[in-house]
Amino acid sequence: MVYYRGERNPHRMRTMLKILWNGLRNAYDGAFVVVLSNLAFVLLCIPLITIPLAVAGLYYTNYQLAAGESIEWKTFFEGIKQYWWAGIRWTIINGIVLFSLSFYVIFLYDRSEFWASALMGLDLAIMAIWVLMQFMTFPMMLIQEKPGFLRSLRNVGVFLLRWPGFSFTFLLPILVLVIASLLFAPLWIFFSAGLVAYLGSYAVHYRIDSERHPELYADPRHE
Repeated sequence: MVYYRGERNPHRMRTMLKILWNGLRNAYDGAFVVVLSNLAFVLLCIPLITIPLAVAGLYYTNYQLAAGESIEWKTFFEGIKQYWWAGIRWTIINGIVLFSLSFYVIFLYDRSEFWASALMGLDLAIMAIWVLMQFMTFPMMLIQEKPGFLRSLRNVGVFLLRWPGFSFTFLLPILVLVIASLLFAPLWIFFSAGLVAYLGSYAVHYRIDSERHPELYADPRHE
């Protein structure tokens, strides 16, 4: 039996938590990579025009860490070289979507009608779901031969619907980390962005790899 699949696993929650713990332990072992990639990301975000490059380097580096690949000082820049165009598309599309959703929130904020409050609540819910999905969208692009945003977005949607418990197990700590970082902004400078990218990458890599190579994940004791 492939561990962690479907409703037939009576210990699925315990197993999911164990997988999350293993991922966090791996991140702790690679903390130097997470922190350095985070610092490089922050520096590249200072000139706003290089944000797409920062995103590509950050996610590529942390996906390599999640996949257990060898990482060198130039890994971040290899990610930029290989996925700069994917980074541009990801950043532009997210910018357009978040700007549009934010515009409607601002527009509806001062309206007192019930319909306006309902629409604003719906808009905020859509924004929250969109943001959470994006933590897995770029890692999903990294496993495609030709990275495509819409295909990755669709795949993340399927991912969330097919494995809701597994997705929630990883998205909850990401959400907590994002909220904590919003309350204490310096966290973004040192490790928040890197750890968020890592957790999203680890979830995607683990789940997809376990589907492609189920024999490697059949033992519940597998780490």
